[in-house]
Amino acid sequence: MTSFFFVKLSFCFQAFNVVFSRAIERSEASEDLKERVFNLIDTTTYSVFQYTTRGLFECDKLTFTAQVAMQVTTTRRYLPPTAVHFLCNVYFTRKGSLVIF
Repeated sequence: MTSFFFVKLSFCFQAFNVVFSRAIERSEASEDLKERVFNLIDTTTYSVFQYTTRGLFECDKLTFTAQVAMQVTTTRRYLPPTAVHFLCNVYFTRKGSLVIF
């Protein structure tokens, strides 16, 4: 049983290594360290996003994309966390009244 988990875990590490290595190759080089790190994070995020969406059903891709977009915009402080909370937790009933969960 332990060897089964080891095989699965090593496959996951190999897959991530391939995705990460390709992201490093594709990222823009820069002399400035902060810009280089930003480019690596940006390219790695996009590569992981592409790798993940390959395995999703079409109906789930929009939901996943919205979640990633909200996380990225919140992390980069383009969108305040209160706005994300509002978008995720506010619903309208059939009569048009506002319901907050």
